Amino acid sequence: MKKVLAIILTVVMLFGVIAISTSADTTTPTVTIVTNEGSPVAEGVDTYFTVRFDNFSVIKGVDVTVSANQNIVLGEVEAYGFKNSAGLNVNYTEDNNGDVHTIRFVDLTAGGDARIVFAAKVPKETNAPEDPTITVTGKYADSGKTLFEVEAPAAGKFELTKVIAETDAPAVEKEQPISIPVVAEKFVPQGSVYIENADKTFTFAEKQADGTFKSTAAGNYVYQSFDVPANGITTFGASDDPVDPKRLRFGNYSKINSDAKERGTLIFEGDWLALKNYYIQNGYTVQQFVAIIYKDVTAKLAANPNATHVYYKLNGKQINVYRFVQKKHLWKSTDGNVIEYSIRLDGIKDDTTYTGVAYSIAGDDKVTISEDVKSVTREAAQQ
Repeated sequence: MKKVLAIILTVVMLFGVIAISTSADTTTPTVTIVTNEGSPVAEGVDTYFTVRFDNFSVIKGVDVTVSANQNIVLGEVEAYGFKNSAGLNVNYTEDNNGDVHTIRFVDLTAGGDARIVFAAKVPKETNAPEDPTITVTGKYADSGKTLFEVEAPAAGKFELTKVIAETDAPAVEKEQPISIPVVAEKFVPQGSVYIENADKTFTFAEKQADGTFKSTAAGNYVYQSFDVPANGITTFGASDDPVDPKRLRFGNYSKINSDAKERGTLIFEGDWLALKNYYIQNGYTVQQFVAIIYKDVTAKLAANPNATHVYYKLNGKQINVYRFVQKKHLWKSTDGNVIEYSIRLDGIKDDTTYTGVAYSIAGDDKVTISEDVKSVTREAAQQ
């Protein structure tokens, strides 16, 4: 569905960043790696990972090693919540040589809940074949017996270059199917199968209810496929409008909650990276903090029907959050269980980042946040 975001605002509301509380077992020590999974960054861009220790007051003398493969360069380290955090922030060893990069802490004694935060980046033009991976292992410092081993999901932490394949369409006089290989756990959305004409216009093949594509035009079609989201919903793409330089489009895919109470898109206008890093450094995933922001924005907008958005302040920066409820779709499957929908933003600002996040609300009000988010920054035109 095409929707319009008017940048001329009527009412705005000011709130600080949201504090998140999570319920967990209060007795069992657990270790969690919080990555930027769900909101990839480009190669060469700094990001943060957090190792969160919950209920660790009963564990004494831990030897912890954070390992990253050659695709990740580890950077600055900070520790929080340990009884001797000041010492931990300097008393560690870091090795960025060879194929495995490591950070090692010894004799950690947590005050109950604690976390280690470290900066990282994927170097540019890396030839390493592996996906970026973070592994955290812990041993009892006195006996050397293994206490835990946790590995961060490799998929989705960093943006990977997407491949656009080509297929030859037959000469046609009437509507003919376009031959696109079917790949398990991939989908090809409406609007992603096309011919680029000599005059720089595009001819698109239409997606049928059974998922196939047909067109009356002959030519060499290109298409792009995307991963089917494990949690059932994702914002799979963001693109410029070929006609209007002040317009962006975000595409969403959903295969959950066919009878959803609500589907839609959250749009973050502003420094998404700063907001994301703030919460990751505090030990919260993208899905966790976006779900809380969705509920906060929904409540604030319901309380003030004249408001167009809610905005938050973080380190002097402002992030505007808009909520758009999905009412139409671009494509729906024959059984109605899978839909694709989009949002169009008009009047976007130069040098501003726009981030789209799909969401779905089940009948029991459970919020499911997009497996991945997409960000676009429109740079100011060169004079």
